Amino acid sequence: NWDHCDHHSESVRTVRLDGFCLGKFEVTQGQWKIIMDNNPSKYKNGNDYPVERVSWDDVQEFIGRLNRQSSVKFRLPSEAQWEYACRAAGDLVKFGTDTGRLTRRNANYGKKVCCLGDDSDGYDKTSPTGIFPPNALGLHDMAGNVLEWVQDRYAWSYAKLGDHNPIHKGRGNSRVRRGGSWVGGPPTVRCSVRGQTTQTRRSANLGFRLVRMR
Repeated sequence: NWDHCDHHSESVRTVRLDGFCLGKFEVTQGQWKIIMDNNPSKYKNGNDYPVERVSWDDVQEFIGRLNRQSSVKFRLPSEAQWEYACRAAGDLVKFGTDTGRLTRRNANYGKKVCCLGDDSDGYDKTSPTGIFPPNALGLHDMAGNVLEWVQDRYAWSYAKLGDHNPIHKGRGNSRVRRGGSWVGGPPTVRCSVRGQTTQTRRSANLGFRLVRMR
């Protein structure tokens, strides 16, 4: 099973974010196993591959355990933090890649979409984290590989959340996911594209990365 539907783009808006530290890589299966002593992933190809088939609720349990063992604290990024980082500090780029453009050589995307042509990136499902070039902030896989949970509850528009560290904490059990994955085509991996998934859902193309709290 995989998530690739129900997405849209938000109109351009300006936000103010306090400094934050976002993980260079998506959380891996090896890291998950150290904290959780299991591996829920469908594609168990190695410790350096992103963990997937984890729900938002599963991720919160992982974070809770990690924070109890660590001298620093972590959480999921807000939607605004994630997009700011994908755009390499807010630049108006279309894709979160090294060049701001999308090719088979700088992102893992599009394997379940008909007729996209060249599959020269060499991976028919997930790929190891960091195998493709980072964006201008040094962050890998901000476009493709696995979709990424963020902290926010889903709202059709987040334009009314305010402009300083916005995060949607309202009602509902759907959470935002960003970044596209190995499943979807180019329209789904743009920096601007937002999607929603019920927070209990597990999917073989859905993982996460973390923010280190200051």
